[in-house]
Amino acid sequence: MVVDLQLLVLFKFGLKLDLFAHTMEGLPAELWDMVICLCSRRDQTALCRVSRDFQPLAARHVYGIIALRSRSQAMKCCRSIALRASNSVAVHSICIHST
Repeated sequence: MVVDLQLLVLFKFGLKLDLFAHTMEGLPAELWDMVICLCSRRDQTALCRVSRDFQPLAARHVYGIIALRSRSQAMKCCRSIALRASNSVAVHSICIHST
């Protein structure tokens, strides 16, 4: 996964990277944030679970703006956020569109 992200950065930003690095130390957090922004929502969610280094960066994208369509989704979301306090810091807004 790290190698794939580094390749994306290489092509997107024209940077020279050690493609065999297994840590985040090769790039600043701001650049990783830009890379995570380009990932799909599914990949961003997976990055929250990959490592402790990726979790806070990916959580900002996953939990930044939450749009829900039902009360049950709202309850599940609140439970998820409550279980991990670091995710609650990433939430900027929650919209619930109930029908």
